[in-house]
Amino acid sequence: PPLPRNPFPSILFSEDGGTWLPQPSPVGPQIETISFAQARLIGLTSSSEIYSSVDGSAWAPTTAPARVTRLTGLLTNGSSMITSGWGPAAFPTFSGSSVGLILTSVDGSTSNTAALPEPEGFVVTRIHESAQGGGVFVACAEETPVAGSAAMTAQRALYVSNDGARWRRIGLQALGAIESIIGAAYGNGVFVVTAYDDHYLPVVLQSVDRGATWQRHVVAGIDTVLGTVVHGDGGFVAISYDFGTMVFRSSDGLQWSSVDAWEASMGGG
Repeated sequence: PPLPRNPFPSILFSEDGGTWLPQPSPVGPQIETISFAQARLIGLTSSSEIYSSVDGSAWAPTTAPARVTRLTGLLTNGSSMITSGWGPAAFPTFSGSSVGLILTSVDGSTSNTAALPEPEGFVVTRIHESAQGGGVFVACAEETPVAGSAAMTAQRALYVSNDGARWRRIGLQALGAIESIIGAAYGNGVFVVTAYDDHYLPVVLQSVDRGATWQRHVVAGIDTVLGTVVHGDGGFVAISYDFGTMVFRSSDGLQWSSVDAWEASMGGG
């Protein structure tokens, strides 16, 4: 039977995975995303606050060292957890009012801001998407020129980490034009990042060696940019970036074909 409607923020709680009951949320904002790491449930709320719980019933706020504007998603590699996004800039010294950040935690109760090796003359102003696989985290970043820098335009980069605390920057300029990075996913030993170039052509960045090296591929055979991407049932699935009205599937992240949205939702295709 359908669960009773609850006009207040709530979570669904189960002790056996079969019977689920709604209970009032122990925090004010709605918990939107939940992950599990180090024997704790970690919840991310609609207002980008982080809470942790050992039983799913009682929740406590996680101490965060940085003010945040928006956090997107929770990822864990089994030993550490990250969440990424952006927050208000501490000093108005560059063209922009926000600064990209990655929060990392090993116990779910406290988090720290990871230091990113930004290139000279640039600062990370957004972390748009992140993915995890093979024990590796990959974060998709937007870098903006520092005020007074000779650089005039923003650029995109990937940041790779084995533990969420220490990060290595992957510059994308040598691969060709990347105007924007949209989605990221991992599956079958492959990282796939969806993007588009300066002509608004669909582009995929792919790594088959746990984020060490990357190749850029222009996607052929489709007339739209790929947006959010996930992996499941042995393949990658992406929605179109424009309005999300089309669904595409790929077994390797390079060759994409459109599928019926209903068929994709049912796991076919």
